[in-house]
Amino acid sequence: SLPASAATSLDLTALLAATPAGGWVKASLGAFSEAWLLPGSPGALPDQSHTNPGSIVSAWGSMAWDSTRGNLLVWGGGHANYIGNEMYIWEGATGRWTRGSMPSRIEQISGVPGVDPRTWLVVDDAAPQSAHTQQSNLYLPVNDMFITFGDMVYNTGAGFQVRDSGGNLVKAGPWMWDPTKANANQVGGTTGSGYDPSAVGGNMWLNRAPTATGNSGFPGGLFQNNSTAYRTENGQDVVYITKQSQYNTWPDLLRYAAGDVRNGGSDTWELVGVSANVGSGPSAAAIDTRANLYVHTAYVIPNSFELNVWDLSKRGSSNVDIGINLVLSDGSEFAIAEGAAIQYHPVDGGLWIWDGTDRGTVYRTHVTYNPDGSLATTWLVEELTS
Repeated sequence: SLPASAATSLDLTALLAATPAGGWVKASLGAFSEAWLLPGSPGALPDQSHTNPGSIVSAWGSMAWDSTRGNLLVWGGGHANYIGNEMYIWEGATGRWTRGSMPSRIEQISGVPGVDPRTWLVVDDAAPQSAHTQQSNLYLPVNDMFITFGDMVYNTGAGFQVRDSGGNLVKAGPWMWDPTKANANQVGGTTGSGYDPSAVGGNMWLNRAPTATGNSGFPGGLFQNNSTAYRTENGQDVVYITKQSQYNTWPDLLRYAAGDVRNGGSDTWELVGVSANVGSGPSAAAIDTRANLYVHTAYVIPNSFELNVWDLSKRGSSNVDIGINLVLSDGSEFAIAEGAAIQYHPVDGGLWIWDGTDRGTVYRTHVTYNPDGSLATTWLVEELTS
């Protein structure tokens, strides 16, 4: 639902109320490109390759829903696609796009022993390099912060990095961005760190790595092909995230709990489970709060399973995922499409799956149990009327 404070000129609540069940409606009243900095404008990216902000969406990107303001937050780029690290905002109150910041200036690091010569870093190390995000962009409502765990950064495809006090490269992230500081004409980091040296810095980003905060259990490295799901636990922002270090390495499931960020609180990491059945590749996930399961979409098609689930009441290396087959009412197998999304619906207790390949078909399945109370490994899926 949209907060009343945000339902003003667009009135997204009324727009959705007028949409029939199973229907789709266009909410945007403008184009994403309206928020881009035009080439030659103060603070715009230099005239070189990898400077099309459209890649933020097309290149393994994701977004977060700011439920406090009714906005979408879009951030990404990375690897061989886009160099800019600026934030973009779709405003639910207006239906239009704006920027939350201007891009940071980046510099190539070369001639340093042991450092990949393709490495580019943000000049002040006070903001993240642009990165593919997969599913790792989220909004943390308790802290009122955007968070990204990143993925493959520009230009190496490595994980987030910054320099320590001795100039050595260290692992960085996750990074948090403060939506209360959003300003279309300020750099996300410090003053002087943009492509326009006179641009004011908004100091919008926080590096939540242990080198910056003393957080415990940080796994570091690359969150390639991650999936994530959020929930509030005991008044705390908690993110469950899958992490694998290589493209063909099956992921572990981790639990990240954010502290009271604005008052110096620390974050914690914990291993929740390991995988035996998870296909490698881009996936999505949701938490079924009734069953207390992390439900993860499989990627490889055809695959042994369509879903993989972890029991969130368990912790550690003995908590192995369970593979789930999905079947249609006629008994035929249902295949999860690449790029499909999944969301838990708290009203009907269903897991809703949006098949992105045909622009709109939605399916629903439910967690199913055997007569003895154990988790069944075959669930029925139904196509919803659209």
